Amino acid sequence: MARKKGRGPGPGPGGPPQKPAGLAGSSGGGGWAPLRDAIRRDVEQAVAALAFAERLHQKMDTQRRAFLDFPRIMEQVRSGAMERLTASL
Repeated sequence: MARKKGRGPGPGPGGPPQKPAGLAGSSGGGGWAPLRDAIRRDVEQAVAALAFAERLHQKMDTQRRAFLDFPRIMEQVRSGAMERLTASL
């Protein structure tokens, strides 16, 4: 009967202290705030990059259309205005 004396229902004095589930994540790494801020910065940077890519695409599409229309426009200038100009001289 002398051996049962030190054993109790709870953890002993050398056991790890129990933490509540709600506080376990916030005490170790600083909580959700740094992660939330990092995600917010990443999303803002991605949105800015997409906006830049969209503007660049629009400008390049305009350049592409002008490049594709250039031979037709030059032919119209040659056959229309330039021909009338040379004929009048």
